[in-house]
Amino acid sequence: MSGRIDIGRCMFCGLCMEACPFESFFMTNEYDGMSGYSREDLWYDADRTRVLPSVHQERVDAELVKRAEKEQKKRAKAKARAEA
Repeated sequence: MSGRIDIGRCMFCGLCMEACPFESFFMTNEYDGMSGYSREDLWYDADRTRVLPSVHQERVDAELVKRAEKEQKKRAKAKARAEA
């Protein structure tokens, strides 16, 4: 498994996100910067994806908090069902 994402071939289905064992990335509704003049411009790897414009950082942080809260609620429900 490679850490490189080829946006030129991406269908934005989210299967790679689900398959990633490290949960190192997630899908958003932001599409800025997803164009280029060569095929190499469409390859995203760890170095390129770690740097977010400050404009988007707040949105990403809010999304991460929202997903963490959702996961905590899901685990609490599962624990309550298991104990019942």
